[in-house]
Amino acid sequence: MKTQDFIKENRELMMSVLVLSLFIVVALFGDYLTPYTIKDKPGKPLEAPSDEYPLGTDSVGRCNLTVLIHGARISLMIGICSGIITVLVLGMPVGFLSGYLGGRVDEALMLFIDVFMSIPRIPFIIVIAGLLEPSVWNTIIVIGVTTWSSTARIIRSETLRIKKSGYIDASVGFGAGKLHLLFWHFLPTLTPLLFSSLLMVTGSAIMTEAGLAFLGIGDPTTHSWGMSIRALLNRPTSYMTQAWMWRLLPQILAISGLLLALASLGNSIEKLFGVSRRK
Repeated sequence: MKTQDFIKENRELMMSVLVLSLFIVVALFGDYLTPYTIKDKPGKPLEAPSDEYPLGTDSVGRCNLTVLIHGARISLMIGICSGIITVLVLGMPVGFLSGYLGGRVDEALMLFIDVFMSIPRIPFIIVIAGLLEPSVWNTIIVIGVTTWSSTARIIRSETLRIKKSGYIDASVGFGAGKLHLLFWHFLPTLTPLLFSSLLMVTGSAIMTEAGLAFLGIGDPTTHSWGMSIRALLNRPTSYMTQAWMWRLLPQILAISGLLLALASLGNSIEKLFGVSRRK
């Protein structure tokens, strides 16, 4: 298929990649996009947007655009690292072993998965996060270790489907060993599903962090999008002016745009490779 034909048939995929790439570039090279750092307080509190401060300043005189760009880095780091823990560190190994080994191992692991899935996720996250010292890495670990069970069930279901495929029996008949089956059959087939799951979980983790920050659970010294929104809510007098328009709306639009790009890219990958997370 020609590149032009592929782009025409997968416009949603290409647009999602473009938007997500933009967020990643901003997160990685944000220091070069604004003359200020997150510690600088060059302006007066709650200045309106101007040529010098495109999004105005916050309650302590920081450039809101700088805070927004810095927040992209923190929120993306939380989302990606939490997604890696959820999908690659816990969900994939547990789900694959359960489906591949079967028998009593499958029964034991499925019981373990069901126990985790039966626990209300949000209250569980709030309790664990409240017990730990507020920090970015504690937030990442809490989200990662409390959201892996549904991913493990999806991976198990797909592993069982692959295991029952005719080409697996044929490969075994020709003398293929377990490592050959793993690296040449299971992993290549599972990769699109893993990537799709990683994108979806990343978006969910970003939203979860924002929710925890909204509830006042999180590291107040960080400047993620969620903590920036919480900082505004701590000053209700901001709503008496137009300050909320350039302090609150950019954060909400950024979170919404990133979540939409991640979800759209994940759905496009599922359609392109004919996989599904809905098991």
